[in-house]
Amino acid sequence: TPAAARPSLLSRLSSWRAPAEPETKEVHAPEGSLGLCFERESTVLSRIKDTSPLLNKVQVGWTLVSIDGEDVSRMNGRQVTKLLTSRVHDPDGRRLSFTTGETR
Repeated sequence: TPAAARPSLLSRLSSWRAPAEPETKEVHAPEGSLGLCFERESTVLSRIKDTSPLLNKVQVGWTLVSIDGEDVSRMNGRQVTKLLTSRVHDPDGRRLSFTTGETR
């Protein structure tokens, strides 16, 4: 291909983006089912159901790290789902903290 058709090194470098820095996001989850699915071995969100009240507020790939201030980072998907379900009828809802971006 002719040199003019290839992007220059400068244009390739300027379009490169560093991985997102991990950030903590607090989300208020209302009373009732949340429609969140987690990976089996962790608290990483694997799916958000179309009926979820948190649709467009959380993203697949985010890691749930606490529920109402309680550390859940060492739980697996089933344990964290069970904990969320046990608080489904709390009229004040639940306060969820997620980390976003790269968490290496």
